Amino acid sequence: MTDANPSVHNEFHGPMMSFLKDAHERNLLRATGPVYRFRHARLQERLARPAK
Repeated sequence: MTDANPSVHNEFHGPMMSFLKDAHERNLLRATGPVYRFRHARLQERLARPAK
């Protein structure tokens, strides 16, 4: 699958990678190769809930 608008992907990619790197440095995520996983199931569940 490819993005229809590459600029949208580029705008999203930078902030997302910064978030992942910061969360990994704070030990909220663990990295297994190119995959990040939450260390805490409750945090993952909370972030996965729809916004009210």
